[in-house]
Amino acid sequence: MNNGNYELVVFDLDSTLVDGEGIVALARAAGVEEEVKRVTEEAMRGELDFGESLRRRVAHLEGMTVEEAHDALRSLETTPNAVEVCRRIEPDIAVFSGGFYPAAEPVAEAIGAKHVRANRLVSRDGVLTGEVEGELVDDDKGEVLRRLALEEGYDEDKILVVGDGSNDVPMMRVGSCAVGFDPKPVVRDAADVSVDRRDFRELEPILEKKGVINR
Repeated sequence: MNNGNYELVVFDLDSTLVDGEGIVALARAAGVEEEVKRVTEEAMRGELDFGESLRRRVAHLEGMTVEEAHDALRSLETTPNAVEVCRRIEPDIAVFSGGFYPAAEPVAEAIGAKHVRANRLVSRDGVLTGEVEGELVDDDKGEVLRRLALEEGYDEDKILVVGDGSNDVPMMRVGSCAVGFDPKPVVRDAADVSVDRRDFRELEPILEKKGVINR
């Protein structure tokens, strides 16, 4: 019984459902960690928007094989107790990632998510071209969530959002309840409630109170 009347629970992927960031795992596997780190730092200083920073980081992956990329992305481990807790959620679940489908899809399947939104690494003949495509490259998570709600008939006032990073804030503003998971300061300010310990058991009391999982 969904006592809170929520229709959809949306989770960020990197550093929320999984420990770590997909782009970092890719960069490490490709031997370009320092180059990617420099672009990330530019973005954190506000010198690049998310789409541009993602394109520049992915450009460094040119020449990496698709198999190597998929292995790196699938090496990310789920956050402690994420699968067990998410399996108890009664409303629909969505996974939103500014990262990539090969990382998001297995996790989405494991937690029983109905919707997945992420980006695709462009490849040719089994090798990455250094390009990326997908609706979360240029559109923020809020815009994509609004489209999903419109297409699937979800009431925005009945959406609960869980995330950790600044690019999660736009979708937090769409839903009626925002939960920060080991959040960055900007997310803590935007969230209605936050947990600091990286264990989904910490989320259980919040999800129970909101009526999305049974006690």
